[in-house]
Amino acid sequence: MASGDGKKQSRRQRRRRQLWAACLPRPGCFTVSAADEGPSAHGAGEGESKPKPTHLVVTVNGIVGSAENWRFAAKHFIKKHPEDVVVHCSGCNSAARTFDGVDVMGRRLADEVASIVDSRPELCKISFVAHSLGGLIARYAIALLYESETQKDSHEKFENHAVDYSSNQHSKGKIVGLEPINFITFATPHLGTISHKQDFV
Repeated sequence: MASGDGKKQSRRQRRRRQLWAACLPRPGCFTVSAADEGPSAHGAGEGESKPKPTHLVVTVNGIVGSAENWRFAAKHFIKKHPEDVVVHCSGCNSAARTFDGVDVMGRRLADEVASIVDSRPELCKISFVAHSLGGLIARYAIALLYESETQKDSHEKFENHAVDYSSNQHSKGKIVGLEPINFITFATPHLGTISHKQDFV
């Protein structure tokens, strides 16, 4: 009997260690582009210089996830659009850091995206693909990044005293100076969850 109890206890301890290990920090973010796959994979010759991709796709993991969750999808994005897509798998909110609150994680993601955009001046377009809690984090980050752009636009409009609202340039906002293309989320509780009861007054 004692040995059976000992085995159960050691199994529980092993399970606890595995769960704890899942919450430890994991390797950070990574960025994948066609250049990482090698020129032969996409038909470019050795002497040819390919134009740099202009569309940034940011992937955001869900709770207790990491950038590694998106590695397979990132490679397939690149295979589908090798000439014009660079995929950045966000790593600023991984593992136990996904318990910090949407506002804190959203600010982290906004800072991370801004630094990527600063380091790649060729970028023109941006898209976000997120899973579960990552969708809420991405929404918060986009609001922060979009706000600074609209404030800049409004100051310019004030100085010029000439506002043309019919112009497409003024009607479309930008995210970190880039044109927004897609915002895609999977299994994201945009309207909250059934288990979390709230009283509305």
